[in-house]
Amino acid sequence: MEYYFHHNVFLIDYTTPNVYQPRAAWAAEVGRMRPERLGEEWVWAQIRDRAYMDAAETRVNTHPLVYIGGDNKGLDQILALPGGTNRDSHASYPLPGLYKDIGPTGASEEITHGVDFHELIADSTRGALDRVVRFDDPAKIELVPDWEPIWPLALSDPDVRREWSWLVLPIQWGIPPPSRRSLEW
Repeated sequence: MEYYFHHNVFLIDYTTPNVYQPRAAWAAEVGRMRPERLGEEWVWAQIRDRAYMDAAETRVNTHPLVYIGGDNKGLDQILALPGGTNRDSHASYPLPGLYKDIGPTGASEEITHGVDFHELIADSTRGALDRVVRFDDPAKIELVPDWEPIWPLALSDPDVRREWSWLVLPIQWGIPPPSRRSLEW
């Protein structure tokens, strides 16, 4: 799974070490691996923890977990008005921690509010759940098709054009079309 924030990519690999093995086999694989970075064992443990919806590791988690926004820790705070409002970037981070050289002027951003997702999933009536937005509710998310299959249909079908014309407009959002074709409807 790839997390994108401020032109950076953080890859969470669920297969190296393989978090879907029984815990003893996973721990043995972790023991054989040689960490390339300081704290990598902690990251592997976090990945194993988020791979399951429960602490007993009986239900696989099929949804990404994201920390939205980081507390700005950069020199650009000197230029900001007092009060500290709007200091977070609204980027999507994979784990709590300090992300260095991320924001404007090389600012760092910190995520300090770790959440025990297993507790929140087990007891969704707790007040802490208001800090977690679950997108597995169909009322909160809408899947949008890629523009490629819509393009030929929008040229010939008025219903498709009415519903999806915004998706094939020659505006650069998401992944723009490879060529600048004019829309001749």
